[in-house]
Amino acid sequence: GLDMEDAMEEIEIPRNKWSTALNQFSAAHQGRLVSLDLVDSAYGLRPEIRNLPLLSVTAERTGPGTDITIAAARSPSDHITHTINAPSSIRFERTDDGVDEGLRIASTDGTVAILRFHTAAWPENSDGAVRR
Repeated sequence: GLDMEDAMEEIEIPRNKWSTALNQFSAAHQGRLVSLDLVDSAYGLRPEIRNLPLLSVTAERTGPGTDITIAAARSPSDHITHTINAPSSIRFERTDDGVDEGLRIASTDGTVAILRFHTAAWPENSDGAVRR
């Protein structure tokens, strides 16, 4: 079949649009199950979040830099957050159809945080059947 990676495009978000773009991303995808992995040369791949509902991805200016915080819900009262302190680039991963698949946040130290949706969004008229 068609390799999914081929059908994926990465859209780099300009730094002056980070906050707006992440707010829109959060609003569109709040509640969807996400996984977050950190990838770096020293440790390889480290899972941070596994199939938890997304609360938000936010960019906050902190003096000279920007912090990006990814928040997910373990339970209604228990949240897990992961903050990226020195992000250097944000890329949205989308299918050819323009559907968000997740995002990639690179840091100045070489670490990359990869947020992926656990399942693709179903079209509104879906009957719930999984198409192979």
